[in-house]
Amino acid sequence: SIQSLSAYLAVRGPGPTDHAFLYRNQPISKDLIHGRLKAAGERAGVKVHTHRLRHTAATQLLNAGCPTTSTPPH
Repeated sequence: SIQSLSAYLAVRGPGPTDHAFLYRNQPISKDLIHGRLKAAGERAGVKVHTHRLRHTAATQLLNAGCPTTSTPPH
């Protein structure tokens, strides 16, 4: 929600760009996410891929009855 994001940004503090999520004061890169997921998967003994994670999350949302499309608030 907008309130949650606003609360997070208040705690995080200002950044050098308008990106919401930063790592070491820089926007999070796809390479950082890929590396972290790969390392977590290796520790857990499973293969983890960003697309598979996204697909699994979408499938779980659909199975929980969430709509397949959304309309942003005006």
